[in-house]
Amino acid sequence: MNMVSTERTGKDGKMQLSEQLRSNLIGLGITAARVPVLREESLSVFEAVKAAWPESPASVVGTAIVYLRGDGDLDKACRYLADEGVGVDSGPVLARAFLAAYLCSAKRIREAEQMARSVLAEGGDEEAVALARSLLDNEIRAG
Repeated sequence: MNMVSTERTGKDGKMQLSEQLRSNLIGLGITAARVPVLREESLSVFEAVKAAWPESPASVVGTAIVYLRGDGDLDKACRYLADEGVGVDSGPVLARAFLAAYLCSAKRIREAEQMARSVLAEGGDEEAVALARSLLDNEIRAG
């Protein structure tokens, strides 16, 4: 398996990186986020993901994971997502689902419910919808 395979160029003339490379980088960044001494390296990985795949929510979600897991700062993770434009009616659906989970963990149940419902209303991302549905069916109902 070649983890760094690339196509020479896309239709726009820019080098196209493989989906496998993106997946590997995201996995590396999330793994590094669990190790406090690798915090800066994890943030660097997500900056690279953002540079290579600016349309992907992975860099925003990954950076928020670093703030939550690496720093242990739930409020910082929520603020970061909001600062990146993630809200009830804005931002990538996956980032909204993660924000709903973080808000739920912060006991901000009303906000979490609104965010989760916005994810279900928009749909489009199976993983985001599954997370939102799980939050509404379990965590938010129990909160």
